[in-house]
Amino acid sequence: MKVFETKDVILVGTPNYGIVPESFGLAYPLLWVLSSKWLCSVPVFRELLAGSKFFKELNYYGSPKDAKYIIGKKDSMVPEWSSDPHGIAIKVDCDHSV
Repeated sequence: MKVFETKDVILVGTPNYGIVPESFGLAYPLLWVLSSKWLCSVPVFRELLAGSKFFKELNYYGSPKDAKYIIGKKDSMVPEWSSDPHGIAIKVDCDHSV
């Protein structure tokens, strides 16, 4: 994996470590149906879940410690531990639609 140097990174409500099934509530079973091979051969929705292969590879080097994290205080879609992995985020008074 090639690492690119950047000057600044701003992450807004980013699920750096994935989202949890509880974020979807009753829609969670629908998530699995939509990501099945019946709809397409790419299980894209499953890759958003915490612990997926995508996030394991993405975070192989860890989330950037010098990034600027902006998260919504009322975000029920992306858990705080995922959107603010270093506990340094600027928290704004809104939901996931930051």
